[in-house]
Amino acid sequence: MVGEKVNKRVKYRRRIEAGMILAALREEFKLKELEAKTGLPISLLSRYATGDILPSEQHVEKIEELLNSELVSSILLKYIETHGRLAVSHKLASNPLPLWLAAKTIQYRVIRGKSDFNVIITPEVGGIPIAVLLSHLSGAKLVIARKKRYLNWSTTLAGIGGTAENIRVYYVDKRELDESHGSILVVDDIIVEGYTMESIFDLLKKAGVKPCCAYSIYGVGSLWKEKFPDLRVLAEVNQ
Repeated sequence: MVGEKVNKRVKYRRRIEAGMILAALREEFKLKELEAKTGLPISLLSRYATGDILPSEQHVEKIEELLNSELVSSILLKYIETHGRLAVSHKLASNPLPLWLAAKTIQYRVIRGKSDFNVIITPEVGGIPIAVLLSHLSGAKLVIARKKRYLNWSTTLAGIGGTAENIRVYYVDKRELDESHGSILVVDDIIVEGYTMESIFDLLKKAGVKPCCAYSIYGVGSLWKEKFPDLRVLAEVNQ
């Protein structure tokens, strides 16, 4: 009985979130374009997007498939082209619908890749907004790697990355990672050289855990690809 109730809640939540996916995409794309992608009629998509009715369970999967299309990256690329690399994270955080769409896309792609996670780790400060949304969507515990250590931590781990001229050091209380059982998702807002990601992976190595996968909203240039060929980004930006 309890399992049935949980399953019903999960299905109901998926239907609500499918409508939110359409609402987020509708800000940038015409319903005709979404019709071409999903095969669903415009009249129905419009009502789903406005929340007049919830998508049927049969239509949820078709709508979720939009998260595997180029539509999401197009929206994110528009943001970085408009606001620039330094300001894009702040602008996304102040407009939660595109940021929610990015978080939902990461969750969807991780699950579709047959991976699972119960802990999310992100470096402060830029990765926090996307990580908070992912934690809310998935129910996973959020761990923030800090730029300074705290005295009340019983076992402090320090992750080091970068170069002698541009070193990155992040700290975490090891107790926060003890319950991960290796099911950790690493997420950040933007990756360029990969120095911050190096420090996070160094932290996890010292904790004795290996992440299931790593994501960034933006990948700038190609330097990071050499260090992290398995890291996935939602939108690639030329240097």
